Amino acid sequence: MRRALAGLLALLLVASLFAGTAAAQAQQQEVGGTIVVESGTTVDGFRTFAGTVVVKGTVEGSLEAYAGNVVIEEGGTVDGELRAYAGSVRIAGTVTGNVVSNAGSTELTETGAVEGVFGAFGGDVRIAGEVGDDANVGANTLTLADTARIRGSLTYDAELVDEGGQVDDNVQRVSDLSLLPSLGLPPIVGTVYALLANALLGLLLLTLLPNASTRIADRVVESPVVSGAAGVAIGLAVPLAAALLVLTVVGLPLALVGLLVLLAVLWVGTVYARIAVGAYLLTFTDVDNRYAPLAVGLVLIGVLVELPFVGGVVWLVVTALGAGALALGGVDWYRASEQA
Repeated sequence: MRRALAGLLALLLVASLFAGTAAAQAQQQEVGGTIVVESGTTVDGFRTFAGTVVVKGTVEGSLEAYAGNVVIEEGGTVDGELRAYAGSVRIAGTVTGNVVSNAGSTELTETGAVEGVFGAFGGDVRIAGEVGDDANVGANTLTLADTARIRGSLTYDAELVDEGGQVDDNVQRVSDLSLLPSLGLPPIVGTVYALLANALLGLLLLTLLPNASTRIADRVVESPVVSGAAGVAIGLAVPLAAALLVLTVVGLPLALVGLLVLLAVLWVGTVYARIAVGAYLLTFTDVDNRYAPLAVGLVLIGVLVELPFVGGVVWLVVTALGAGALALGGVDWYRASEQA
């Protein structure tokens, strides 16, 4: 059972991280409080976990930075792609590839130039330099300075402060910004997709972990208050801990892993809650089938969460119950393994 549980959690985590880690395997990795590429110095592209990253010289290749602050100084060059997950990003030099900035604030200064696509997501974004392709911005505020020049299109979801910048192609505001084109699919497609994804996960859980799944579902029914309280505590504590970790030098990757694990727990938990609801309802019938509770719970909760006004409340309650029961089950399993 332990191997099956470990394999399931690993599968969920690897699926979330694979796309990002595979592309960075060829890069060097640097860890430190402050990393500076000095003027006149050329280094190979790298990934870094640091408090501050400053590029005054040249980075030949892509730079992926998980940091408090990322600064490309005037005269500094990233000869490739820049991906930054930081508190603030300031580009006063040149990036020859695309930029993806997930930060509290992102600034492309008057001397800054991005030759590829510029993507910035976070609190405040200011564009005063030149973008050689499209710009995609999702933020609280977007300032387009009078010195800004975007040679492609500008697509944004933000409060725009236009000081007279130039955009060669279209300017479009969207409510849900995405770097991927809209497929124009009806909302029912998303509902069906979620139903199928939950059904597949539920089948895996009931097949690989039948005994554990029964215990967790029973806990939801037998101790709803305790399970719900545990779920709420997890939902509050993990994001808070992640926010505190981000403030440390090497805490950001740990915070990201913690949030990914939380998402996995919430998803698995909400499926277990659906199984529990279905199992409880089937106690009033003569149906005796391992997978019947999953089917009943998926359909019933799936309908309830789509109802106006109450749907969101139903989802929150179900998620809290399932996540709490799953976490408490994990604690019981750990204690039993320690005593074994």
